[in-house]
Amino acid sequence: MVSANRRLLTCILPSFLARPVATLIALGAIVGTVSSAQPQSRADQGASNLVAVLVSDIHFDPFADPSKVKLLANSPIENWEGILGESGSEGDQSYHKLLEDCGTRGADTPIRLLKASLFEIKDRAPDARLVTVTGDLLAHSFECKLRQTLPEADEKTRNEFAVKTISFVVRLMHKALPGVPIYWALGNNDSDCGDYRLDARSHFFSAIAPILTSDVPPSQRTQAVDDFSVAGYYAVDLPAPIRNGRLLIVDDTFMAARFSTCSGKDDRIGETLTLNWLRQQLDRSRALHQNVWVMGHIPPGIDLKGALSHGKASACGTVPKTYLDSETLADQLTDSSETVRVALFGHTHMDEMRLLTPRSSDGTPSAANVAMKIVPSISPINGNNPSFLIANVDLNNAELADFKLIAASGSDPATIHWNESYDYQLTYHEKAFNSGAMTQLAAAFRADDEAQKSESEAYIRNFMPGSGSNLLRLIWPAYACGQSSQDAAAFAKCYCAK
Repeated sequence: MVSANRRLLTCILPSFLARPVATLIALGAIVGTVSSAQPQSRADQGASNLVAVLVSDIHFDPFADPSKVKLLANSPIENWEGILGESGSEGDQSYHKLLEDCGTRGADTPIRLLKASLFEIKDRAPDARLVTVTGDLLAHSFECKLRQTLPEADEKTRNEFAVKTISFVVRLMHKALPGVPIYWALGNNDSDCGDYRLDARSHFFSAIAPILTSDVPPSQRTQAVDDFSVAGYYAVDLPAPIRNGRLLIVDDTFMAARFSTCSGKDDRIGETLTLNWLRQQLDRSRALHQNVWVMGHIPPGIDLKGALSHGKASACGTVPKTYLDSETLADQLTDSSETVRVALFGHTHMDEMRLLTPRSSDGTPSAANVAMKIVPSISPINGNNPSFLIANVDLNNAELADFKLIAASGSDPATIHWNESYDYQLTYHEKAFNSGAMTQLAAAFRADDEAQKSESEAYIRNFMPGSGSNLLRLIWPAYACGQSSQDAAAFAKCYCAK
């Protein structure tokens, strides 16, 4: 039955992450649902750790009530919360028609859901000292929705609306978490000219640079603004009392396989500039023996949805697809594994742990491996429920000593409740999320083809946060291979031999 279900999933996989919640839950009945019992929360770990909140893929949708878009465009962001908070047509037929006209697969994050998520973050992590956002602040199909709701708007107005929307998200988060530094990466939807479309050294980057680097300490801010204005990258020290910590942030949309400039050209100057900057920063951090986090949006590695869209035979008969156009980013991280403590990404909307390994490695123990955490989304568009992570950061080495997944029971702010889905240390029996632990976990996952071990079951249960879906079980052997294979050769060696 399991093998038959795997064959079935290869047929439905192209639309797996493009389904609304109800459809995904129905599909989950193929293999059943899982227990909703939650592990006990881990006790506070004392002064050796700093509390950080990890957020991703907010996808705030200012078009949820299309009748308000013109007023938003003509109003300062200080007035947006009041405008959006008024009763209106959020979620009605005009919005659903807008989604249909733009080919958008579902609803993202309206104002009420965003505010509910931020309230929960503040309530769950009142002692947070750091927040990271791994990209995609703007809703899917943002440019199309804007053209549909403001057809008379010129290019300048559309660009300004994108910048104002990002500014509003930043404003709301600062209001919810006053005094807490928030550091932002951009994602493939964060553009003034369309999904996966960007221009290096553009007005867009210059306009949002001071907004997204506003929490960088004054002594580092000028450099951060200058760097961000080039191609969305910047560096900042991790906050004290983390010792000798450094955060390097990149906009790796420039490296995406689907990237193009705003004019539609495949000009990779932004990628070159970003990779050159990152290499220089990593070299500097290594020389200073710093403990580095690298943060982007699109993760290096195999795009399993693309790789398995036509089944195992197709995946093993062709070069598997990757999210990025090359393995250069992953190579840079593994080359600097002695200083990179964790790589943070988003994009998939799921709760994932992956391992970056040297090219063509099979993921066996190596000093060059790097632990990669993919942060789940606030947006429920891919069938998961809104979620975020609360992490304990080791002050001595900046490793993630532990983290907890907090997930909502649904996406309606009027009815949802939030739960701790799991605690990393309690669930996976590791003392920290680092390259050594992730190397062992990845090997155990690869060896557990039928997902019988408790760790595999927990991973599958929490992959789509809050949904109760067991779908990942259907492609578990392929997923476990892709989890520690960022290039086609390593994936084929692991998966195609099964």
